[in-house]
Amino acid sequence: MKRLHNWFTTVLLAGALLIATLGLLMPGATQLTFAAQVASSTVYSDAATFTTQANAPPNSQVVHIISDVTVKYSETLVPGWETVAFDDSTWLNVVAPSGGLCDPSVPSRIPDSEALPVWSQTPQQFQTIYARKTFIAALPTSATIQTFVDDDFDLYVNGVLVRSDWDGVASYFVDDISALVQNGVNVIAIKASDTFGGCQNLAFDVTISGVPQAVVVPIDIKPGSDPNSINCNNENGVIAVAILTTEDFDATTVDHTTVTFEGASETHVDKKSGEPRRHEEDVDCDGDTDLVFHFRLGDTDLTCDSTEAILTGETFDGQAIEGTDAVRMIDRGGGKP
Repeated sequence: MKRLHNWFTTVLLAGALLIATLGLLMPGATQLTFAAQVASSTVYSDAATFTTQANAPPNSQVVHIISDVTVKYSETLVPGWETVAFDDSTWLNVVAPSGGLCDPSVPSRIPDSEALPVWSQTPQQFQTIYARKTFIAALPTSATIQTFVDDDFDLYVNGVLVRSDWDGVASYFVDDISALVQNGVNVIAIKASDTFGGCQNLAFDVTISGVPQAVVVPIDIKPGSDPNSINCNNENGVIAVAILTTEDFDATTVDHTTVTFEGASETHVDKKSGEPRRHEEDVDCDGDTDLVFHFRLGDTDLTCDSTEAILTGETFDGQAIEGTDAVRMIDRGGGKP
């Protein structure tokens, strides 16, 4: 019996060695490492062991910022590219999903995530790209970022280097970035390099958890008027309200379908779909694009005693926003709002 046991053991070991050898010899195969790193991060070898909301506080809001076609990139290193203040308006959008020179359906290998693998519009062997994505957030209770890059990368959050991995193999990491996410505009910046050829792709998923908290954004009721006088008895009067773009906030990141003003929704809707129309223009003539809405007074909760009005909504990334401006309600009978 002992001889039989030893024979089976020898066969199993030989089989395992053969499989491992074949895996190393497969042409074009990409080595994927999952190894524990420093105490501030965790790397998982089993996708089922990672649940993004497992440690979220009760009744908290969980927002995901993922790699997708909105990621901007350049192949040229420009000073300050990793900072929030950098202007990437001339950069190109990535291709998503993309495996570079490999199958575009290649998975991002980020477990339980909708993050897409992305790369440049003109993939090449041994290519390096500088990728950025800005997003709006409130101060979180916790924030983590999952990153997968084939092959090597530097990861920055708001200009701070979070991880530098240059071992020449595709790797997946999870890092705690709670102390780096700030109220307002944030940026994820990744220098990614196809160091040893083969496939090219990067993917990330930022998970932000915390008690629901709206980012305060600048709004202007009745742009161009001061004070903001409104005839409180004209229920059919239409009130224009603009969300303004500033150095700290990009109004075009707001999902216009989520915006309400004192309980009212955009009065201009598409006749076919019934969805609110989107109005973008530079209402304050400062050279950037603002978002303009129109609300019927009778649909709002404003009264003749109101002194301020509140606009609420969400960005396309799911971050709640809120803006407040003063109003002067005047009883003019029927007439203009």
